[in-house]
Amino acid sequence: MRDSVINKILEYFGYQKKQSFDELIVSLTEWYYTNLVMDVYSDEIEQITIMQDLIIKMTKWFTELYQDEALLKIIPIDNSIGHNIKFDNEFLSNAYKSFYDNLLFREKHLLKNAQYPKIVSLENNEKIYLDKEGYITKLNLKDQSLNRELINRKIEEAVTILGIKYQHNNYIYDKLRKVLVYYQREVLFPKIFLEMVIYNILKEGGPIMGTRRAFIFAILFNHNINLAIKYIDVTKDKGLDNFLRIYLASGGNEDLQCFIDYYDHKKFLKTKSVGEILREIKSNESNIKEKCEQKETKLSLIKK
Repeated sequence: MRDSVINKILEYFGYQKKQSFDELIVSLTEWYYTNLVMDVYSDEIEQITIMQDLIIKMTKWFTELYQDEALLKIIPIDNSIGHNIKFDNEFLSNAYKSFYDNLLFREKHLLKNAQYPKIVSLENNEKIYLDKEGYITKLNLKDQSLNRELINRKIEEAVTILGIKYQHNNYIYDKLRKVLVYYQREVLFPKIFLEMVIYNILKEGGPIMGTRRAFIFAILFNHNINLAIKYIDVTKDKGLDNFLRIYLASGGNEDLQCFIDYYDHKKFLKTKSVGEILREIKSNESNIKEKCEQKETKLSLIKK
């Protein structure tokens, strides 16, 4: 209660409580454990360890794929290129295939697309058969009327029908609903896993290279490009103007709030929008240009 009140006060004044990249990864790991591991795997700790190892492996693989030199050709630490960037999709596809092929079976399992089980086993040896789209193709229920009513229905529709018919109090309803909820969580997991990789890339790469590498990773894996941009280094990144314009040209949002002092040792962080940061950069450049012109004018007058 106290923490939530403090957070609301901080938000009112434009501050946010700082979370380290490790804390963000741990939070998402807890979601994975609670929603996809707990009461499903007998070796829960090992399953978490496999996922954590895969995050590290994927970070190392992408860091080697886009080393600092390659990164700076795409997004340099100056403003020497345009704002549209292009990638060799065939190169990435081949590189990812090689990476994937060398993974362990249980690591590959983490990267698979969500799948419905082919058979849902019930009480008294009853079974429901599903295809890959979640349609019921065959039933072996004692209640023949249900066999007829549910055949060729999609699992979501079957759960709705059973919920209404039995007031949500039925073993078939309970089992199918669990299958459906687990599938829906599996659908969410790939994005959650990639988000953890992005945070690890940011952590390992630092404020300049980490943000660029995480941004490129997000583009190539069709993820949220805002994640990397939130953690830009406003004070030290000399190519920030170009970086942010590349972000905007890639579909970014001028209103995105970025942490302006994330890499300082502070517990609470102030934010500014991308648009504000760009306007400040332009204003600073204008001031510097004006001072240089004034200095040149003074020098020319002295010489006269």
